[in-house]
Amino acid sequence: MKKVIRKRSLKISITNNYADGCYTAPVYVGSQRTPVNVFLDTGSSTLAISQNHYHADKDRYLKPTHYAQHTAYLDGSYWTGAVINTRLAVRHNREAIKFNGVNIATIDHQKSMFSPHMQGILGLAYKDINYAYIFKKPTWPDYNHKNIEKRPYTEIAPYFTQLEENGTLPNKFSLYTLRSELHYGNRPLDKDPLNQGYLVLGGGEEYRSLYDGDFLQAKIQHDYYYNTHISSVRVGNSKPVKVGRPLSSSGLYSNSIVDSGTSTICFPTWLHKKIIDQFHAINPNYIKAIYQSATYDNIKLSPATIKTWPDIYFTMEGLEGNDIELCVKPQTYWQANCTQDGVAYFAIDSESENQTILGLPFINNYYTIFDRSARNGIGTIKFATPKAP
Repeated sequence: MKKVIRKRSLKISITNNYADGCYTAPVYVGSQRTPVNVFLDTGSSTLAISQNHYHADKDRYLKPTHYAQHTAYLDGSYWTGAVINTRLAVRHNREAIKFNGVNIATIDHQKSMFSPHMQGILGLAYKDINYAYIFKKPTWPDYNHKNIEKRPYTEIAPYFTQLEENGTLPNKFSLYTLRSELHYGNRPLDKDPLNQGYLVLGGGEEYRSLYDGDFLQAKIQHDYYYNTHISSVRVGNSKPVKVGRPLSSSGLYSNSIVDSGTSTICFPTWLHKKIIDQFHAINPNYIKAIYQSATYDNIKLSPATIKTWPDIYFTMEGLEGNDIELCVKPQTYWQANCTQDGVAYFAIDSESENQTILGLPFINNYYTIFDRSARNGIGTIKFATPKAP
């Protein structure tokens, strides 16, 4: 039986005011329609909300489950919470999408995760990383969270997957973002257009006001994260640095992922060194500025100076097996005016794992459509030039 799509798409206003430069969107939870700002993360799949903000005991729509979820991060932060089913709504102006039975982890234990203005996380990746631990009894209102990771587990449907499988929306979403750090300009932070953006649920191409030109399409390598394959990287007119596929023993499905929940472009250590060496070969003075930023030495670079730095080019496997070239501008890998006194931040760093994390400084260069309907649900990522705000 053919699936009937009941709604075309919904464009939601988002902001980077509340999540250290990353983006949040408002959602409305339960019978109380509690407004919650959730962190938008294409690098995870779970929808989780702090119980300090959403009071589950007052929700008439709440249904307990036998699941709980736990997520820990490399920086030492973590959260744990019982999974419930309830209604969640998103809206823009007078348009709204309401959906019952949404899987939501209600966070009762956490470290360094949330704030008074960012009360949850909305993962937008695939089902296979939305793990839930199984209990014999309902986990809400009370359960024993100790040693939770030793319990048997399964995968449960993430929010966006639930919307798509129910026929509420087409299986795609889009991001329009402009920064990876807060911009301090002549306007209040919440009025500065550089600190605003859009999440389009269920569409993207129809919003011509957000982009120019045609789309470049990157092939998603695996429906786990938004896994992509980079074949080479170069700074300016430097010789391309070739990047191979990960070894099968690494457990990685590709050599890169596109992750809106990361505020930097994070290269493997070996590749980061080669990129920095290319900056040095173009202009030795670049290294001093990069080092000052890396050591939090409050370097001040004007937008005009930043614009003179070279572009970074990524050659990536396209949808049809062809190569596409994507460009990261210096105005995105440098974040000018990220404090009130005009400090700039170099948004490129490194880590030991052999995978490049293409975070917001990469995404900011494009109006980005995550089209999961293509290629039997594995999908493609479409990139077009964003229009200025």
